[in-house]
Amino acid sequence: LRYLNPEVDLPETDPAIGFNYLGRLGAPAAYASGDVWRFSQEGVSLSGAAGAMPIALPHTVELNAVTIDTDTGPHLNATWTWAPTALDRMAVTRINRLWFDALAGICAHVRRGGGGLTPSDILPARLGQQQIDGLQRQFPIADVLPLTPLQQGLLFHAGLANCSGDDVYAVQFDIALSGPLDPAKLGDAVQAVVARHPHLAARFCDQFEQPLQIIPADPAAPWRYVELTDDGPGFGVDEQIEQICVAERAAVCDLAEQPAFRAVLIRVGEDRYRFVLTNHHIVLDGWSMPILMQEIFAGYHGMRLPAAASYRSFVTWLAERDHSTAHAAWREALAGFDTPV
Repeated sequence: LRYLNPEVDLPETDPAIGFNYLGRLGAPAAYASGDVWRFSQEGVSLSGAAGAMPIALPHTVELNAVTIDTDTGPHLNATWTWAPTALDRMAVTRINRLWFDALAGICAHVRRGGGGLTPSDILPARLGQQQIDGLQRQFPIADVLPLTPLQQGLLFHAGLANCSGDDVYAVQFDIALSGPLDPAKLGDAVQAVVARHPHLAARFCDQFEQPLQIIPADPAAPWRYVELTDDGPGFGVDEQIEQICVAERAAVCDLAEQPAFRAVLIRVGEDRYRFVLTNHHIVLDGWSMPILMQEIFAGYHGMRLPAAASYRSFVTWLAERDHSTAHAAWREALAGFDTPV
């Protein structure tokens, strides 16, 4: 297809070295279900096909590589094809060894904590390498994602409000609990849910070309356990609870610096508690809160939950939609209305 692209100037000669990575193919479970195609064990090597057909080599030396998932883990398979008039087997064997040595060095560097995200890792978010590096200097990052259209609107309104008072999008869920309760165990259950849904701990920024949500490498929700009493001078229990709730609502408004979801457990008496979950609407809506509560208490009682759906997959799917077609459909549906609905 490159010959049909008028915007690309082709070199007069093909490069001496060709490289083609076929990707990572097939987990054993997927093979068993028949959901994916797989390589024939007799045909994994491309050298047999290359030797069987008298095809002119496009490069002096060419490497075709593929990662194949097996029952013992992923295996990297490399097939070299070369022009025997330019290279002999000993030379190619040495090149192969040097290539695998370089890969081993990269793996060792990553295992020691080196490496990081690159622009291709965070698509459909659009950032250059220097911008990514700048973010990673602030705190370890697992992912960078664009905002959904609704999130963009909420971030805009959050900026206008500037959190001078109670933000209307700061949502609080306050429930009373009674009976024996392990505060540390409940805190662990909250953190386990945040680990399942790491976007709950996202930071939001709008200083780039597009507003973005930054997913930390170690997502965690601010968690507190507070014991209150009515003894002594000062505010009563209800007033103290209100002070805590006000502070929690203000904290989730700091979308750039703090997670937009947090939790506090307040002991108000013998086997009596108030469990307060606070979030900004940008990460959680009212329909999702019952699901979140169910997962927290399932974790508290030791129940195993199925793997969570990928938030990245949803955001990527949404970004790939045809927005012009969607706009046209909504314009047609709302035709005749003089004011926003």
